[in-house]
Amino acid sequence: MPRGYNFATMKTSRILILDDDMAFRKMVRDALGVIFRVDEAGDETGFRAKFEPFRYELLLLDMRLRGDREGMDVLRSVYAADPLQPVIMLSRFGNADAAIEAVNAGAMMFLHKQEFTPAQLIRMAEAVVEQGRLRRQTQSLRDLAWRNHPDYLIGQSAGVQEARQRLQSLAIDWQASPLVVGEMGTGTTLLSRLLHRFSDRSSGPLVEVDANRLSPAPRFSLADLRQTDAWNKAYKGTLVVDHVVEPTDRLMNEVIDNSNGKMSPTGDDKEPRVVVIANVAGNATDKVRQRSDEWAQSRRTIYLPPLRDRREDVAVLTHHFVQEQRQLHGGRVMSVAGDAMERLEQHHWYGNVRELRNVIEFATLRLHVNEDDLIESRHLPSTLASSGSVGNDSASWDYRYQTSRAEIELVHQAIVRRGITVKTRLAEELGYSDRFTLLRRIRKAMTNYPRLAKEFPAVAEMFLGARNAGERAN
Repeated sequence: MPRGYNFATMKTSRILILDDDMAFRKMVRDALGVIFRVDEAGDETGFRAKFEPFRYELLLLDMRLRGDREGMDVLRSVYAADPLQPVIMLSRFGNADAAIEAVNAGAMMFLHKQEFTPAQLIRMAEAVVEQGRLRRQTQSLRDLAWRNHPDYLIGQSAGVQEARQRLQSLAIDWQASPLVVGEMGTGTTLLSRLLHRFSDRSSGPLVEVDANRLSPAPRFSLADLRQTDAWNKAYKGTLVVDHVVEPTDRLMNEVIDNSNGKMSPTGDDKEPRVVVIANVAGNATDKVRQRSDEWAQSRRTIYLPPLRDRREDVAVLTHHFVQEQRQLHGGRVMSVAGDAMERLEQHHWYGNVRELRNVIEFATLRLHVNEDDLIESRHLPSTLASSGSVGNDSASWDYRYQTSRAEIELVHQAIVRRGITVKTRLAEELGYSDRFTLLRRIRKAMTNYPRLAKEFPAVAEMFLGARNAGERAN
């Protein structure tokens, strides 16, 4: 047994392994059975008979199952039922692309069956179980903070006022299935939760699903959504589908039909109310907002503009976040100096409201270290320390951002310098397994970091442009 292992704690932890290789299951059981309670399933049917949300602290899933079943499909169904479920994906023939696909779908780790020892498996299982507990604790704290969050959208700009009016009208219209459009960090998740809270379904469940974990992602439909556990869990409540990069015409029309009661086989008006959140960037926002004339005419869309397009809200939001910090730190942090506010208002805010909140938290920490009472320019991150900062933000220090930027820059060079405009050839030239992998990675990077779309417009045009134009480019 590894040194320092908390046997008393881990022996109460339950693990479920899904693998059609009996010999491998026995090896895992022998390795982990000393310190974990291990259940096993040899096929998907056996797995579904045992799995329940919150029952197991760790799942080990094989990526390739007999009968042409994909372990990734099982993974997506697991996350539809419990988005915080810790999972390790297994593969005998795994490569870098398989590992990336598994992690992108939500798995916490990837294990190559032929390249590990029982001791390594034990250490990995211990780490993932502990990380899973921390994730659930963090989510509990976030839920507590949400319950204490103000029941309104903060801002004085015309865009926020219009969003607030749409929120009030759509919340009381129980049949409407709204489309919430906005870049990452603008407050789309908050708005979807307010739609639930102010509706007559507020006493029912609020279930949130990440579209990237649905199957088939990202072109799932409402019919696919009906087959998930999340649909049943949201009965008499609200089902929020988040991180939809490009809603298809089919999905949007299905949700419209659902609003009109056309898709309910039983005519049950207590089926989940579906709220779709489209997290898009740049010019793609307008394209999504205009995708469906029927949707636009019915005024089901709520649009939250990026913070850089409503700079008059920066001061209001800043004072709100300062007030939060004042309550958190017992009275310190009285206000923001004029020079600091000027620089906050001039910043481009690629990370939107979420980035502004993080900046205020960062400044507050520095203020406390210096035992000051006024946030000044010297307390702000160095990327905001000079007037007119429009491109650098806290993401510059994030290795994930730097990795995404380097990948997009390589694609940019291939497009601009070598004149490659066909995605299939681009994928081959750059060493990707196929164009779909390239497409998924670039869209994900530009969705997570909208500033990259502006920095590399040629890449954004090819990968975030209109769907039909993108298909012609292939």
